[in-house]
Formats: sequence, C-alpha cells, structure tokens
Amino acid sequence: MVNSADWDGDYKGYGLAAMKEVLEFSMENRVDAYLEELSRQELVLSDRRNGSYRRRLLTQLGSLELKIPRTRRISGLKLIGGLARRQKEIDHLILSCFCLGMSTRKVSKTLLQCLGIKVSASLVSEVCKRLDAEVMRYHNRKLLDCFRGLILDGVVMKERTEFGSRERIVLVALGIRAEGKKEIIDYYLGEKGESQTSWENFMGMLYHRGLEGKNLELIPLTRDGNPGLLAAINLYYPNIPAQRCWAHKVRNLLEYVPRRDWKKIAAELKQIHCAPNHDQAQKSARRFARKWHKIYPRAVRCLQEGNENLFHFMKLPRELWPQTKTTNLLERAFEEVRRRTKIMGVFQNRQSLERILFSVFYYYNQNQAPISLLTQNG
Repeated sequence: MVNSADWDGDYKGYGLAAMKEVLEFSMENRVDAYLEELSRQELVLSDRRNGSYRRRLLTQLGSLELKIPRTRRISGLKLIGGLARRQKEIDHLILSCFCLGMSTRKVSKTLLQCLGIKVSASLVSEVCKRLDAEVMRYHNRKLLDCFRGLILDGVVMKERTEFGSRERIVLVALGIRAEGKKEIIDYYLGEKGESQTSWENFMGMLYHRGLEGKNLELIPLTRDGNPGLLAAINLYYPNIPAQRCWAHKVRNLLEYVPRRDWKKIAAELKQIHCAPNHDQAQKSARRFARKWHKIYPRAVRCLQEGNENLFHFMKLPRELWPQTKTTNLLERAFEEVRRRTKIMGVFQNRQSLERILFSVFYYYNQNQAPISLLTQNG
C-alpha cells in the first residue's frame, strides 16, 4: 500500500521521466524490430536509420519533450501507433472545464495550475469547437412523437457583436413522456424577443422533424402566455389545451395581497391546485372567492381570469400533475443555464453560446456531460 507521504516532492517530475523513458524505449525497440525484419527479407538497403527529432507531448502530468527516432522512410511515432500533440485526457479536461461554465481564458489559467504549463486560449477554443458537430446533430436529429406534455418558454442571453452586446432570446421546448420522464427536446436562438416569427420557426422545425403532437395532451404556459407563442401553438397544435402555470398564478395573485396574509392565502391556493379532482378544485376556488372577494377583490379577479385553463392538468394521470401544472421544470433548467453562464458574461459569438447551451441541456437530459460523446473520437 502506498502512503500519501510517498507522493511528497516532485512526483510529477518522476512520472514525466518514467513516461519519457517508456515511450522512447518503445520507439527505439520498434525501429530496431522494423529494420531487423527488413534484413531477414534481404531488404536491408531499402531503408536505414536517419537520426531523430524532438517533439513535445502535453500530458496530464505536464509537458514532455520526446526524442523521436526515425529512418529514411518512417518515424518511430508511426511504429507505436502515433501520438497526438496532447493526450486525449487533456481535451476531455478542457471540455469539462468549458461545460462547467469557464471561459476559454479561465480554462487556460486553471490548466496552468494543474499541468504547470500555459495552454493558450486559442487551443482551448479549438478543442471546444469539437462540440459543434454534436450541436448540429442534436438540432437535426429525428424526434419521437411520444410526449404527453410540452412546456415552452424562453430565456434571454447576451451575445457580443461588432456593434456591442445584444440580447438574444433562447426558446426552449421541454417534453414530458407518458412515464413522467422529462427531456429538453431542443432550443432555438431567436433574434428579437419572443416574437411570433421566432416561435413559429422553432415549432415548425420541431413539427417537421417528427413532433406532430399525436400523443400530446397539454401545453403548460407561463403567467399570461405570450401572443406570439399562442399563435404558434394554434398553428401547429390547435387542439391541444393550454395549461396556465400555477406557480406564476400564485405569485401574480400575491401581488394584490399584503405580505402579512401571504402565508394564509398561499395555503388556500394550494388546497385548490392540490385538490384530488376537478370538481373539488372548483369548489375550493369558489370558496376562496366567497371568502376574499370583499377584502382582496383584485386577487380574486386574478384567480378567476382564465380559470378554465388552470385545471387542464387534472385530465392527465395523477402522477403527471406535479410536472404539468407549472412550468417549474423548465425554470429549473433556465436557472442552470444562468448559473453556468453568469461567470462568462457576454458570449463571443453564436457558436460559443450554442456550445454552452448544448452542454447544459445535454447534461439535463443524460445526467452527464457531453464529453462522453467525444470519448470515442479520442
């Protein structure tokens, strides 16, 4: 057993020296074996040694300079299967840092502490570009028409342009399967706010990629909906009821109530949306209105506005109620986007914004970073 004290001192230096010795020894042996094989085949004059050259390899322990033997025709690197300029684990480490929300410059500084050598921001950016193919595959994949609930909303991000920073709306679709599993289906970078054109473009792409809504029963919306979103829903899913979000409704209603009564009012509203069935929920809503209409008439009117769209979720199996009566599932995904991107500030371009959004949403769906997609590529 190795004690932690045994690793005190320059263990990285020892590790690098051992790695250098093993690699160089392996290449020398392979070159010798190659030339011996030519000799046995009486082809000894067809090739011979031609000195060596130096090459640097970035490893998890730091930078390593190798002496590469070569012949007139081949290099020692080729004989051992070749070596990239850096180990694939370095690329995975870079991508992990990026997916956790670090900018390219901060990734460079972090790796300096780990590896003892400066990794340029341009190299970090080059490695992160490997996500671009996965982003395109995600946007273009065929969609399964298996969702019973579809939550749609947008989050605002900032992108740097030659005319300064500008806000871009990111439209997101979250689907809820029959068994209750949730999935970020896709996202779309709109140009100006949650316009009808942006929503129609986004939902049109979802529809034509397979999300025709044949199993769709409900579309939860935020507080009072969005005209552009409602128009797009009516265009592609005209017969699907729109469920008003109870979390937004409660927050909106409490604006008309003094803070001293918030707890009491919230508890009574919970009795409404947590009722065991539709009839009981409506009875609780009427009881709430009778009790408070003289004291807080605006709060009661707020509850009664769009009342028919507050209880569509009760038509679904009971186990799906918590996920479909609010848009909180998508709000939590947005919180993760904001947390990851807060330290980045303004994104340099659309590509960098796409990469981090894909990373966050892929992790949301798979509970793992998208680096796993790239492992097979080295």
